[in-house]
Amino acid sequence: CDLPADVTAQSPALGDAAAAFIGLTPAPLALLPMEDVLGLEEQPNLPGTTDEHPNWRRRWEGDCADLLDAPLPRQRLLVLDKARHQTEQH
Repeated sequence: CDLPADVTAQSPALGDAAAAFIGLTPAPLALLPMEDVLGLEEQPNLPGTTDEHPNWRRRWEGDCADLLDAPLPRQRLLVLDKARHQTEQH
């Protein structure tokens, strides 16, 4: 996947490119972690930690009914959906 030189780890373009890459795989099932859909930097589990990181106990901000209504998650899921449809056509 070619990205512009100014794309950083915090750039939404990087998350969108990852979603497109996942969507374009020929696998019948494509998974995009919720943390990536929401554009979060921290992951839910850091192997090798016990007390330093709340492994598997993360809570997303906001009400779950509205979690995907923000512009970034909507865009990211559209990118994934578009890529999946391109895969189906091949």
